Amino acid sequence: MECPICGEQVPLNAEACPLCGNPAEQFFLTEEAESSIARQQALELPYIPRRAFALEPLFSRRTLIIAGFTGAAIIAGVVVLLSFLYGGKSPGSTPEQPIRLYYDALSGKSLDDMLSLFAVKYQPKVLERTGVGDALANDNYSVSGLVTRTLEKDDRKARVVLEAVRVTVMKPGGKVDLSLVADVIKPLQEQDPDLLIIVNVVKEAGAWKIADRPLDGWAPDNLWVVGHAEAP
Repeated sequence: MECPICGEQVPLNAEACPLCGNPAEQFFLTEEAESSIARQQALELPYIPRRAFALEPLFSRRTLIIAGFTGAAIIAGVVVLLSFLYGGKSPGSTPEQPIRLYYDALSGKSLDDMLSLFAVKYQPKVLERTGVGDALANDNYSVSGLVTRTLEKDDRKARVVLEAVRVTVMKPGGKVDLSLVADVIKPLQEQDPDLLIIVNVVKEAGAWKIADRPLDGWAPDNLWVVGHAEAP
């Protein structure tokens, strides 16, 4: 150990410092004092809390704001597009809408779009579907003057009157001009003045679907008139 007076190295069994004569018992008192002072200084050090580790956000606030505005713009664009395509109404939003879309699908030669408008029970059978598909593939349909009117409806079903429609069919052999009023309704009303062309419509999976077939069934020549003759 070291003498606290002169700094001389003193053997542990010595009674005093061989250089200055300082008693050895003073060494222990001095070392104990220094140790106490060191402990006291350590206890008096201010407490510094460890800094918590903060997770950095995956996206900045600016990025999230931009993404939110972009998403809103996309949604608005989709709404505008649907409004343009369906006249401000979503497909099947009213009882008359699937009938109008039926004639859109007829002129657009789209079998899938056409059949999607019918309730499951009224879908064509396999052979009928093939015949309808061939007719749409081979013939061209031009539709004009469509007039419909809701006769009655409740939450689950409705009856819509098909009052007028003109269809020009371009077949490989020539053109055929067809008029609902002249070619269908007038001949029917000569038999019964109360007869109308009525289309049954039902709510299915939350949308209005046609619960009927083309006049006299799914024969290719009958596609231009949807519904059946009935006296309301």
